Amino acid sequence: MRKKKDFDELQEENRQIRAYKRKKKEEESIRILSLKKTLLVSFIVIFSIIMLVFMCNRTFFKTNYRTSKLDIDIPRLLFFIKDDGNQLVFKTYRKSQYVKDFFANHLNNFTLYRCGKFDFYYDDLKGVAYYSIDVKKGIALKTVTINYAVGNADCLCLSGLQGKKAEDYCKNN
Repeated sequence: MRKKKDFDELQEENRQIRAYKRKKKEEESIRILSLKKTLLVSFIVIFSIIMLVFMCNRTFFKTNYRTSKLDIDIPRLLFFIKDDGNQLVFKTYRKSQYVKDFFANHLNNFTLYRCGKFDFYYDDLKGVAYYSIDVKKGIALKTVTINYAVGNADCLCLSGLQGKKAEDYCKNN
C-alpha cells in the first residue's frame, strides 16, 4: 500500500510540475504577444507622424515649387526648408548627382546670360534669374540651395550684383 501511495504522490507532483510549466509558458506567450503589439503600435504611430510631416511639407511629393515670385520645377522628395526671397533651401536623401543632373537639364531650358563677374540662367516667362544651384552632401541628407533674383535680365546683368542687391538695384533704377 505504501508503494501505491508514493506512486500517487509522484504522479500528483508531476501533474503540478506540468501545470506550473504550462502556466509559465502561457505567461511567456502573453508577454511576447504584448511586446509585439506594443512594437507594432509604436511603429504605426512613428510612421504616421513621419508621413504627416512629409505630406504637410510644401514640396516633398510635388514636382514644382511655386510662389508669387517664382515657379521652378524640382525633383520629387525634396523637403522644403526655407525661402528667404532670394534663396531656396531644400533637404533630400536622393543622390547628389541625380539632383545636379535634374537641375542642369532644367536650366538648359532657360537663356544663359554671361555677365562680367558671374553667369546666370534667365527664365524669360517668369522673369527670374537663377545664379546658382548647389548640392552639398551631408551625413544622410543633402542640402540643395538655389540662389535667384527677380527682375529684368539686362538690368540684373548690368548691375554687377547678385540676389537681393541686384533686385533692389533694378527696382530703384
